[in-house]
Amino acid sequence: MRTAEQFTSPPKDYNVVVPDGWFQLPLDPDDRDRGIAVLAERMFRGVDNAPHLKQQFMRDLQRKAKDAYNVGEPSSTSPP
Repeated sequence: MRTAEQFTSPPKDYNVVVPDGWFQLPLDPDDRDRGIAVLAERMFRGVDNAPHLKQQFMRDLQRKAKDAYNVGEPSSTSPP
């Protein structure tokens, strides 16, 4: 196994295994909106009188997912 000093760049992808019953949200921009919609449907299944809460949940999760994705993206101002 290699040590941290032997890597020349950070990994570009990660895989996370979550326990049964948990929801794994993809952070990739091509997939995250669909994942957020699926999770919101699951969370609010059977709740008909809370569309505002559902939309707020989706917007908040969208922002958090974008922030999490951007943590792994190289900054245009950072040195190579």
